[in-house]
Amino acid sequence: MSPTPDDGIESDLDHHESSAPKRSSLRVVMIVTAVLLVLLVVAAVFSVREFSEHQRLQAADDDRSNAMNTAQQFALRMDTFKGDHLDDYESSVNAMLTTRAKGEFKQSFPAFERVYQQGKAVGTGELHAAGIEDIDQDSATVLVIHDRTVRSSFGDQKQYLRWSVQLDKVDGAWKIDKFEDGS
Repeated sequence: MSPTPDDGIESDLDHHESSAPKRSSLRVVMIVTAVLLVLLVVAAVFSVREFSEHQRLQAADDDRSNAMNTAQQFALRMDTFKGDHLDDYESSVNAMLTTRAKGEFKQSFPAFERVYQQGKAVGTGELHAAGIEDIDQDSATVLVIHDRTVRSSFGDQKQYLRWSVQLDKVDGAWKIDKFEDGS
């Protein structure tokens, strides 16, 4: 049989049948593309939210760690001294204090200085544990367990100390505002 000659006329039936599958496959492609776009947007929003939450939690952990480290360093600085180098001791402790605490330390330091200079005292400290009792954005309370050994011409003594150290954030850095001995 010979092929039918092309007369150049398309029937509406032939045209309608051939475009129907093209339209339905175009719809499927558009629907799949839209669904994928929605999933991509949802995934991006979720990722940004989770990253922000991770950053917030990391900053809070860093803040807790910095507060605890500051309290521990303070205990060591208070415990470690040489009676003949108390100027260095005073400046190293003062560097960690709030303005209010510096005033209190300045008032009590002369009595401490006289006794330790006369006895040629040498103090050493040893940390055992520390933990956050309470913390917010600008204040913290840290519990520090440490020992202080003081050797002097008056005799040697070992103190087992349990401090509650209160810190305030000053210009973004933790400073000691007060400490209490809970031994």
